[in-house]
Amino acid sequence: MKQAAADPWIRWLLVAYMFLLPLRRIYFLPGFGSRFQLTELAFLLLAPLLAYRLLQLREWPKASALTLGFAAYLSVLAVSTFAPPTDARSLVEWLGRSYLLLLFAGVAAYLHRWPDGVARLIRAWSRGSLVMGASAYLGYGLAMAGHLTPLVSVYENYPYFGTLYRATGVAGGATAFVLLSIVPCVASWLRWRTRGTFPFVLLFLALPLVLTFSKEVLLLVLAVGIADPAVRPRKWMLYPALVLGAGLYWFTTHYIVQPVQEIAGSAYAQEEFTSGEVVWRGEDFQLLETSYVSLKRAALLVGLRHPWGGVGADGFPLQLPALRAEGRYPAHLPDYIPHSTWFGAFSEGGFPGLAAVFVMAWSLLRRGRAVAARIAEDDLQWCLVAFFAAVAIGSLNMDLLHLRFFWIAAALLVGGGLPAHRTADVP
Repeated sequence: MKQAAADPWIRWLLVAYMFLLPLRRIYFLPGFGSRFQLTELAFLLLAPLLAYRLLQLREWPKASALTLGFAAYLSVLAVSTFAPPTDARSLVEWLGRSYLLLLFAGVAAYLHRWPDGVARLIRAWSRGSLVMGASAYLGYGLAMAGHLTPLVSVYENYPYFGTLYRATGVAGGATAFVLLSIVPCVASWLRWRTRGTFPFVLLFLALPLVLTFSKEVLLLVLAVGIADPAVRPRKWMLYPALVLGAGLYWFTTHYIVQPVQEIAGSAYAQEEFTSGEVVWRGEDFQLLETSYVSLKRAALLVGLRHPWGGVGADGFPLQLPALRAEGRYPAHLPDYIPHSTWFGAFSEGGFPGLAAVFVMAWSLLRRGRAVAARIAEDDLQWCLVAFFAAVAIGSLNMDLLHLRFFWIAAALLVGGGLPAHRTADVP
């Protein structure tokens, strides 16, 4: 393929974007909060060059169902987001998600013309994750010395552990730290399994991953298992592990197990971790319902009240004060976002928005199955399939659609299928 003059700049900026991807909380701007970070500065430089180069190409890749589904989803959200009275926060959120569509479509289209692009971009992501991990080490060390910084989060009465410090680093949150580590850790693991290369990235991130005290570490372990060369051809091992892992993750996310004698004066009863409801009581133990259940119940109710257009991008928290006044949402819980891809899509976009998300999920599933059927030896593509299998389980409790790294990974999977990009090519 003949390179254009813009190609070196485009590729350098894409590499820079991937390196900055794990550095999600560097600064905050008024009105934008954490939405506008260094990645967006890289994109502002990248976008005109990328658009110019793609317009030069005579053959564009066929638009995927994922792209069309995303565009339909944004169109549905626009109906409610721009309807008066328009909320400025919702407008910024809708524009941010539109930017993610442009990012996904542009990167996926360009990767068809960049043979080693996936390998180079995952390498940059891995190096950025090392900086993210170093920031978590620094933050935890300062916290242990008595100097609290935004690099750690302090949680009081955290279920099963009590008061603790959770490692977050510049990822901006413990869950985000884990999710941003999945692709680099799986790639590191595969290089060790296929080439015997020392898995430095995986080992460097292992301690801060443990110190996140996040249930999403289970998803990372599942992703490593899914991608392992010994497991891929043995689907009889893979499917039971996925079912067991999903069941364990979903149960521990929605319920807290506690001895009966501790419940009466439990600090959890009015904490933001739980709804305050006991759903089952035995002789010795009982189950407390977590706030995730309350949020799903509220999101379902909001979606049913606005079934054909939802409440718009980031409109769900604005509905919670009214639900709280009706007794439909616990009074002690903050005005959270939905914390679910599926329930969030229903509350924000109604049935049309939910249908669009199903189209996107179907497209990713088809792509993953194509990888499994046609390029089973492509380690980096398997790394991405493992990532999406893990976040598919987590999607019940995480809003994925507004996350940069989710759409970048989707672009790598959709745009980087052929020719094969192998882990052996990633130094």
